[in-house]
Amino acid sequence: MELKHLRYFLTVAAERSVSRASLQLNVSQPSVSRVIHELEDEISIPLFYRTSSGMTLTSSGEKFFMYANRVLSIMNEAKFEICKIERSNSIINVGFCSSIYIFEIIEKLKYVGYNVKNLRFFEFNSMKQIAAVKDKLLDLAIIRYADDFSFPDLECLPFFNNEIFAVVPASHRLSGKKSIYLRELKDEKFVVLKRDVHENMNKLLCDACAVSGFSPDITFCANGFMSALATIATGVCVGLLPRNIANAAIPGYVYLPINGGNYCVESACVYRRNEKNASVIELAEKIKLCYSNEICKQCEG
Repeated sequence: MELKHLRYFLTVAAERSVSRASLQLNVSQPSVSRVIHELEDEISIPLFYRTSSGMTLTSSGEKFFMYANRVLSIMNEAKFEICKIERSNSIINVGFCSSIYIFEIIEKLKYVGYNVKNLRFFEFNSMKQIAAVKDKLLDLAIIRYADDFSFPDLECLPFFNNEIFAVVPASHRLSGKKSIYLRELKDEKFVVLKRDVHENMNKLLCDACAVSGFSPDITFCANGFMSALATIATGVCVGLLPRNIANAAIPGYVYLPINGGNYCVESACVYRRNEKNASVIELAEKIKLCYSNEICKQCEG
Protein backbone atom coordinates (compact mmCIF):
# COMPACT_ATOMS: atom_id res chain seq x y z
CA MET A 1 0.00 0.00 0.00
CA GLU A 2 1.33 3.41 -0.99
CA LEU A 3 0.30 6.94 -0.02
CA LYS A 4 -1.12 7.22 -3.53
CA HIS A 5 -3.71 4.59 -2.62
CA LEU A 6 -4.82 6.66 0.36
CA ARG A 7 -4.96 9.93 -1.61
CA TYR A 8 -7.00 8.35 -4.39
CA PHE A 9 -9.31 6.67 -1.87
CA LEU A 10 -9.94 9.92 0.04
CA THR A 11 -10.57 11.85 -3.17
CA VAL A 12 -13.08 9.29 -4.48
CA ALA A 13 -14.78 9.27 -1.07
CA ALA A 14 -15.01 13.08 -1.06
CA GLU A 15 -16.20 13.34 -4.67
CA ARG A 16 -18.39 10.19 -4.55
CA SER A 17 -17.40 9.62 -8.16
CA VAL A 18 -14.41 8.10 -9.95
CA SER A 19 -14.79 10.51 -12.87
CA ARG A 20 -14.82 13.63 -10.64
CA ALA A 21 -11.95 12.23 -8.57
CA SER A 22 -9.89 11.68 -11.74
CA LEU A 23 -10.36 15.35 -12.64
CA GLN A 24 -9.24 16.47 -9.18
CA LEU A 25 -6.22 14.14 -9.27
CA ASN A 26 -5.45 14.98 -12.91
CA VAL A 27 -5.23 11.30 -13.90
CA SER A 28 -7.36 9.01 -16.04
CA GLN A 29 -10.50 7.31 -14.72
CA PRO A 30 -9.05 3.81 -15.32
CA SER A 31 -6.01 4.77 -13.21
CA VAL A 32 -8.25 5.81 -10.31
CA SER A 33 -10.38 2.65 -10.61
CA ARG A 34 -7.27 0.46 -10.73
CA VAL A 35 -5.79 2.02 -7.58
CA ILE A 36 -9.09 1.64 -5.68
CA HIS A 37 -9.35 -2.03 -6.72
CA GLU A 38 -5.71 -2.60 -5.68
CA LEU A 39 -6.48 -1.11 -2.27
CA GLU A 40 -9.61 -3.22 -1.78
CA ASP A 41 -7.76 -6.36 -2.94
CA GLU A 42 -4.91 -5.72 -0.51
CA ILE A 43 -7.14 -5.37 2.55
CA SER A 44 -9.69 -7.92 1.22
CA ILE A 45 -12.63 -5.68 2.14
CA PRO A 46 -14.93 -3.64 -0.15
CA LEU A 47 -14.68 0.05 0.73
CA PHE A 48 -17.37 1.43 -1.59
CA TYR A 49 -20.89 0.68 -2.67
CA ARG A 50 -20.99 1.17 -6.44
CA THR A 51 -24.37 2.37 -7.69
CA SER A 52 -25.71 4.19 -10.73
CA SER A 53 -25.73 7.41 -8.69
CA GLY A 54 -22.08 7.14 -7.65
CA MET A 55 -19.71 5.75 -5.02
CA THR A 56 -20.60 5.69 -1.32
CA LEU A 57 -18.56 4.32 1.54
CA THR A 58 -19.37 1.00 3.17
CA SER A 59 -19.25 0.84 6.98
CA SER A 60 -15.70 -0.53 6.65
CA GLY A 61 -14.93 2.24 4.19
CA GLU A 62 -16.06 4.87 6.70
CA LYS A 63 -13.70 3.42 9.30
CA PHE A 64 -10.84 3.23 6.81
CA PHE A 65 -11.56 6.86 5.82
CA MET A 66 -10.76 7.99 9.38
CA TYR A 67 -7.43 6.13 9.44
CA ALA A 68 -6.44 7.22 5.93
CA ASN A 69 -7.12 10.84 6.89
CA ARG A 70 -4.99 10.40 9.99
CA VAL A 71 -2.06 8.93 8.03
CA LEU A 72 -2.04 11.74 5.48
CA SER A 73 -2.40 14.29 8.27
CA ILE A 74 0.73 12.87 9.93
CA MET A 75 2.53 13.03 6.60
CA ASN A 76 1.47 16.68 6.24
CA GLU A 77 2.87 17.44 9.67
CA ALA A 78 6.11 15.66 8.79
CA LYS A 79 6.41 17.71 5.60
CA PHE A 80 5.69 20.85 7.60
CA GLU A 81 8.46 20.10 10.11
CA ILE A 82 10.93 19.39 7.31
CA CYS A 83 10.03 22.71 5.72
CA LYS A 84 11.11 24.45 8.92
CA ILE A 85 14.61 23.10 8.38
CA GLU A 86 14.91 23.54 4.64
CA ARG A 87 12.96 26.42 3.20
CA SER A 88 13.52 27.81 -0.23
CA ASN A 89 12.60 31.27 -1.47
CA SER A 90 11.16 29.62 -4.57
CA ILE A 91 8.65 27.65 -2.49
CA ILE A 92 5.53 29.21 -0.94
CA ASN A 93 4.15 27.35 2.08
CA VAL A 94 0.37 27.72 2.19
CA GLY A 95 -1.95 26.76 5.03
CA PHE A 96 -5.63 25.94 4.63
CA CYS A 97 -8.59 24.81 6.76
CA SER A 98 -10.54 21.59 6.43
CA SER A 99 -13.62 23.46 5.23
CA ILE A 100 -11.67 25.33 2.55
CA TYR A 101 -11.89 23.21 -0.60
CA ILE A 102 -8.23 23.41 -1.59
CA PHE A 103 -8.71 21.41 -4.82
CA GLU A 104 -11.08 24.13 -6.02
CA ILE A 105 -8.55 26.88 -5.28
CA ILE A 106 -5.78 24.98 -7.10
CA GLU A 107 -7.95 24.46 -10.17
CA LYS A 108 -8.94 28.13 -10.25
CA LEU A 109 -5.27 29.17 -9.97
CA LYS A 110 -4.41 26.91 -12.89
CA TYR A 111 -7.27 28.45 -14.87
CA VAL A 112 -5.80 31.95 -14.54
CA GLY A 113 -2.36 30.66 -15.53
CA TYR A 114 -0.71 30.51 -12.11
CA ASN A 115 2.09 27.95 -11.69
CA VAL A 116 1.07 25.89 -8.65
CA LYS A 117 4.13 23.61 -8.73
CA ASN A 118 5.97 25.86 -6.26
CA LEU A 119 3.19 25.74 -3.67
CA ARG A 120 3.23 23.44 -0.65
CA PHE A 121 -0.04 22.97 1.23
CA PHE A 122 -0.55 22.21 4.93
CA GLU A 123 -3.89 21.67 6.67
CA PHE A 124 -4.39 23.43 10.02
CA ASN A 125 -7.19 25.36 11.70
CA SER A 126 -7.29 29.14 11.28
CA MET A 127 -5.64 30.09 14.57
CA LYS A 128 -2.74 27.66 14.10
CA GLN A 129 -2.24 29.03 10.60
CA ILE A 130 -2.10 32.60 11.88
CA ALA A 131 0.47 31.59 14.51
CA ALA A 132 2.52 29.81 11.83
CA VAL A 133 2.47 32.90 9.58
CA LYS A 134 3.63 35.06 12.49
CA ASP A 135 6.44 32.57 13.23
CA LYS A 136 7.41 32.51 9.53
CA LEU A 137 6.62 28.81 9.23
CA LEU A 138 3.87 29.54 6.69
CA ASP A 139 4.02 32.23 4.03
CA LEU A 140 0.29 32.44 3.40
CA ALA A 141 -2.75 31.29 5.38
CA ILE A 142 -6.19 30.66 3.87
CA ILE A 143 -8.54 31.12 6.80
CA ARG A 144 -12.19 31.31 7.78
CA TYR A 145 -13.85 34.04 9.85
CA ALA A 146 -12.01 36.93 8.20
CA ASP A 147 -14.91 39.22 9.11
CA ASP A 148 -13.56 39.32 12.68
CA PHE A 149 -9.85 39.59 11.90
CA SER A 150 -7.73 41.77 14.20
CA PHE A 151 -3.99 41.15 13.91
CA PRO A 152 -2.15 44.43 13.29
CA ASP A 153 1.07 42.73 12.12
CA LEU A 154 -0.74 40.73 9.41
CA GLU A 155 -2.48 41.64 6.17
CA CYS A 156 -5.91 40.12 5.54
CA LEU A 157 -7.28 39.92 1.98
CA PRO A 158 -10.89 38.59 1.91
CA PHE A 159 -11.82 36.65 -1.23
CA PHE A 160 -14.95 34.53 -0.64
CA ASN A 161 -18.17 34.54 1.40
CA ASN A 162 -19.02 30.95 2.38
CA GLU A 163 -22.78 30.57 2.80
CA ILE A 164 -24.06 28.90 5.97
CA PHE A 165 -26.80 26.27 5.67
CA ALA A 166 -28.88 24.39 8.21
CA VAL A 167 -27.85 20.73 8.42
CA VAL A 168 -30.33 18.10 9.62
CA PRO A 169 -30.31 14.28 9.74
CA ALA A 170 -31.57 12.57 6.59
CA SER A 171 -34.45 11.13 8.65
CA HIS A 172 -35.46 14.55 10.02
CA ARG A 173 -39.02 15.82 9.52
CA LEU A 174 -37.67 18.82 7.53
CA SER A 175 -35.17 16.92 5.38
CA GLY A 176 -37.48 16.84 2.36
CA LYS A 177 -37.93 20.61 2.19
CA LYS A 178 -36.07 22.79 -0.32
CA SER A 179 -35.36 25.45 2.31
CA ILE A 180 -36.40 26.31 5.85
CA TYR A 181 -36.78 29.20 8.27
CA LEU A 182 -34.39 28.97 11.19
CA ARG A 183 -37.28 29.26 13.66
CA GLU A 184 -38.42 25.81 12.49
CA LEU A 185 -35.45 24.40 14.44
CA LYS A 186 -36.24 26.16 17.73
CA ASP A 187 -37.14 22.90 19.52
CA GLU A 188 -34.10 20.98 18.25
CA LYS A 189 -30.83 20.12 19.96
CA PHE A 190 -27.81 21.77 18.30
CA VAL A 191 -24.18 20.78 17.85
CA VAL A 192 -21.52 23.49 18.08
CA LEU A 193 -17.81 23.43 17.28
CA LYS A 194 -14.85 23.51 19.63
CA ARG A 195 -14.90 27.00 21.11
CA ASP A 196 -11.19 27.83 21.08
CA VAL A 197 -11.07 27.25 17.31
CA HIS A 198 -14.56 28.07 16.03
CA GLU A 199 -15.80 30.78 18.39
CA ASN A 200 -16.99 32.93 15.48
CA MET A 201 -19.01 30.07 14.00
CA ASN A 202 -20.70 29.46 17.35
CA LYS A 203 -21.42 33.19 17.73
CA LEU A 204 -23.03 33.20 14.28
CA LEU A 205 -25.28 30.32 15.36
CA CYS A 206 -26.40 32.07 18.55
CA ASP A 207 -26.90 35.45 16.84
CA ALA A 208 -28.89 33.91 13.97
CA CYS A 209 -31.14 32.01 16.38
CA ALA A 210 -31.65 35.16 18.47
CA VAL A 211 -32.82 37.04 15.36
CA SER A 212 -35.27 34.18 14.76
CA GLY A 213 -36.65 34.54 18.28
CA PHE A 214 -35.10 31.67 20.22
CA SER A 215 -31.96 30.54 22.02
CA PRO A 216 -30.43 27.30 20.65
CA ASP A 217 -30.38 24.22 22.87
CA ILE A 218 -26.65 23.46 22.56
CA THR A 219 -26.19 19.86 23.61
CA PHE A 220 -23.19 18.59 21.65
CA CYS A 221 -19.69 19.97 20.99
CA ALA A 222 -17.62 18.68 18.05
CA ASN A 223 -13.89 19.09 17.43
CA GLY A 224 -14.40 20.06 13.79
CA PHE A 225 -16.74 20.14 10.82
CA MET A 226 -16.42 16.43 9.98
CA SER A 227 -17.18 15.47 13.58
CA ALA A 228 -20.18 17.81 13.59
CA LEU A 229 -21.53 16.24 10.38
CA ALA A 230 -21.03 12.75 11.78
CA THR A 231 -22.91 13.71 14.97
CA ILE A 232 -25.80 15.20 12.97
CA ALA A 233 -25.93 12.07 10.78
CA THR A 234 -26.66 9.93 13.86
CA GLY A 235 -30.00 11.75 14.16
CA VAL A 236 -29.49 13.29 17.60
CA CYS A 237 -29.09 16.97 16.65
CA VAL A 238 -28.95 19.66 13.95
CA GLY A 239 -26.43 22.39 13.17
CA LEU A 240 -25.38 25.35 11.04
CA LEU A 241 -22.35 24.64 8.83
CA PRO A 242 -20.59 26.04 5.73
CA ARG A 243 -22.07 24.97 2.40
CA ASN A 244 -18.73 24.00 0.85
CA ILE A 245 -18.26 20.93 3.07
CA ALA A 246 -21.59 19.45 1.94
CA ASN A 247 -19.83 16.80 -0.19
CA ALA A 248 -17.98 15.26 2.75
CA ALA A 249 -17.94 11.46 2.58
CA ILE A 250 -20.29 11.00 5.52
CA PRO A 251 -23.81 9.73 4.75
CA GLY A 252 -26.98 10.57 6.63
CA TYR A 253 -27.44 14.35 6.57
CA VAL A 254 -29.16 17.00 4.43
CA TYR A 255 -28.11 20.62 3.77
CA LEU A 256 -30.98 23.14 3.70
CA PRO A 257 -30.79 26.81 2.64
CA ILE A 258 -32.05 29.22 5.30
CA ASN A 259 -34.81 31.65 4.36
CA GLY A 260 -34.95 35.19 5.65
CA GLY A 261 -31.26 35.76 6.30
CA ASN A 262 -27.90 35.94 4.58
CA TYR A 263 -25.62 33.92 6.84
CA CYS A 264 -21.99 33.68 5.69
CA VAL A 265 -18.44 33.35 6.97
CA GLU A 266 -15.75 35.14 5.04
CA SER A 267 -12.62 33.38 3.80
CA ALA A 268 -9.39 35.32 3.33
CA CYS A 269 -5.69 35.12 2.55
CA VAL A 270 -3.41 36.22 5.39
CA TYR A 271 0.27 37.11 5.14
CA ARG A 272 2.81 39.18 7.06
CA ARG A 273 2.37 42.94 6.75
CA ASN A 274 6.10 43.42 6.13
CA GLU A 275 6.25 40.54 3.63
CA LYS A 276 9.27 41.03 1.35
CA ASN A 277 8.55 38.13 -0.99
CA ALA A 278 6.44 39.63 -3.78
CA SER A 279 5.39 36.11 -4.85
CA VAL A 280 3.39 35.68 -1.64
CA ILE A 281 1.43 38.89 -2.21
CA GLU A 282 0.94 37.95 -5.85
CA LEU A 283 -0.50 34.57 -4.81
CA ALA A 284 -2.98 36.21 -2.42
CA GLU A 285 -4.11 38.61 -5.14
CA LYS A 286 -4.43 35.75 -7.64
CA ILE A 287 -6.68 33.82 -5.26
CA LYS A 288 -8.86 36.90 -4.82
CA LEU A 289 -8.99 37.27 -8.61
CA CYS A 290 -10.03 33.62 -8.95
CA TYR A 291 -13.14 34.31 -6.89
CA SER A 292 -14.18 37.46 -8.70
CA ASN A 293 -17.60 37.09 -10.33
CA GLU A 294 -16.26 37.22 -13.88
CA ILE A 295 -13.60 34.55 -13.35
CA CYS A 296 -16.04 32.29 -11.46
CA LYS A 297 -18.49 32.43 -14.36
CA GLN A 298 -15.74 31.61 -16.85
CA CYS A 299 -14.59 28.63 -14.74
CA GLU A 300 -18.14 27.30 -14.47
CA GLY A 301 -18.60 27.76 -18.21
